Amino acid sequence: METLTDIKAQISRFYNGSVSNNYLDRVMEFAQEKREKFSWLFGDNWRIKIELPDEEAVEFFSRSNPRFIRLLNRTKARIDPNELPSDLESSIFKNRISYQKNQFKFTKFYRRYVQQEEEDEIDFQSFYDQLKTASCIITIHPLDFITASERSAFSSCLAKDSCHHTATTAYLRDDYTIMAYTHANDHKIGRMFIYFQDYYIILGRVYGAISLPIREKIRYYLEDAYAKKLNISNQWLVNFEKEVSSDQVDNCGHGNNCHEDYSIYFDLEVSALVRHQDKTSDFSGIYLEFEDGIDNYGDDTSSGKLHLEYCECCGEAILGDGNSTEDGLVCDYCLDEYYQYCPECYRYFHRDTEFYYIEDKEIDICHNCYQDGDYGICEKTDTYWSEDKLVEVQEGDDRIFIVNQDYADDNYQICDECEEYFDELEDFQGRRLCKSCLESAQQQKIQFAHAV
Repeated sequence: METLTDIKAQISRFYNGSVSNNYLDRVMEFAQEKREKFSWLFGDNWRIKIELPDEEAVEFFSRSNPRFIRLLNRTKARIDPNELPSDLESSIFKNRISYQKNQFKFTKFYRRYVQQEEEDEIDFQSFYDQLKTASCIITIHPLDFITASERSAFSSCLAKDSCHHTATTAYLRDDYTIMAYTHANDHKIGRMFIYFQDYYIILGRVYGAISLPIREKIRYYLEDAYAKKLNISNQWLVNFEKEVSSDQVDNCGHGNNCHEDYSIYFDLEVSALVRHQDKTSDFSGIYLEFEDGIDNYGDDTSSGKLHLEYCECCGEAILGDGNSTEDGLVCDYCLDEYYQYCPECYRYFHRDTEFYYIEDKEIDICHNCYQDGDYGICEKTDTYWSEDKLVEVQEGDDRIFIVNQDYADDNYQICDECEEYFDELEDFQGRRLCKSCLESAQQQKIQFAHAV
């Protein structure tokens, strides 16, 4: 286990001797106080590791990410299923797919074989940024705070050579901030600060990429641990948005001439969790006011107030941005449980809404897409088909029905003359004819005999 002496030496090496020993001693004091404050979460450790297996990530995105679902459904609808891998969802997630005995990046495969000309170009870069599920560290390690923006795939004002680098020590100094970051090969992919205040957990804005399932796993872990510490039921309301007044923005330190190198900067795009039984849905009074850093430039503070969106289905607060449906925004749970996706118009509808299963496409579509599209019903089997898969058949003298092609082939005969479907045909000079064509052929025969 690392001692404070070991950590002090690591920080000294990071600064390459450019900070005083007094500064290092104070950092160690802040670190020890932070460790005591968060012993309920970290115990004797500085870090907690959170991992998400690929299988969980694939299951999450194929269930809840609209872009993932759209790519999946389009691929299934436009490519022969016999030529697709059985683990298509995993292929999309890993950006590798086997097709016609060749290996492709899924992005190239999609553009070449699936995407149609009239469709907009997909921003695959942002899409795959959302899917990154690298190992995540929850930390109070002082070196992690100080190097919050070092060796990273993103940039921020907390970097060593930036104007607000001293804020890293101020975050370490306070009583309510911890940090989380995703990494691969010792390189940060994403980072966010996390704040605790009374019955609230506030997840700060993500720099870089921390995918939603990883953030959820972090949130669930912290909810459970914090509820145990507070000895309350592990139930929470969630909000991912905020309201900020102009005076709060002006108070962030940037406009203060005597404090240009502001020691603590708090990004106001935050989310929060609150005890379910308190029903404090307006999140009134949720402000974070930071102490100044260890410099001598002043005591500026920065605050943010949160705003809540509710699920139109269950009425509970929404995690994240919510999911757009025909009813309005709904939470992830209700989207999975009560809503159905239409791959034709790319919209979600409540499952009480009428949907039509199109047999030849093997998809469910909404009422509007059925009415406006080229679809119809087989009157013999009460199943729905694309119009080009439906044909007319005639029974008896004048009864006309619309049926699907396969049903017509199995249950009716084709007239050799008009090539229409009938339930009964007659033999005439080696040909099978319907009643109308038979009468016409017989009349022609009589006329020919008279002419001779």
